[in-house]
Amino acid sequence: MIEHEEIKPMLLASGLAAVTGFAVPVGANLYYIWRKNPLVKQYRATLSYQSALWGDGLVLPLVNALIARSLRRSGVKSDEVARAAVIGGGLTIAAHIAQAKGKQVNWQMPQPWHWTALGYEHALHMASEVSFLSLYFTKAISHLRHRQPLDKRELGLVVAGVAIFMTMLFLDYQES
Repeated sequence: MIEHEEIKPMLLASGLAAVTGFAVPVGANLYYIWRKNPLVKQYRATLSYQSALWGDGLVLPLVNALIARSLRRSGVKSDEVARAAVIGGGLTIAAHIAQAKGKQVNWQMPQPWHWTALGYEHALHMASEVSFLSLYFTKAISHLRHRQPLDKRELGLVVAGVAIFMTMLFLDYQES
């Protein structure tokens, strides 16, 4: 049962993920279509990615709500947040380097190594999302290692959500 005081952080985490990962790119995509911007005519945009529509719009906000609930229960230390931010930032940089080297262009990176404003917004969203996931997983691993209580059902749901998102992302980039 979700306690009343747990609702606010869950809604905040879920809402922030939905706005920065879904509403901003979808809104920009629709605006660019309306304005006949060449970026959405020449390159793949948000509305053509299942991982953006279903992953960023539904799966990750739900995962974030579960994570927020868990972190609220267990508490978070500033050094844990800093470590997670380094991991999230590093993985985001690595992903963008791989995308540029692989010439995986889209409307956010129409040329390798050249991002649009929306590409930078997505990079910030991705870094914060990956940092949030890193914080959760490093705390979960620590709990398991030290044999501390851990909600295994919640962990299973988070792992399943991440796996679903990653599968959609992988399939989206197989189509590119």
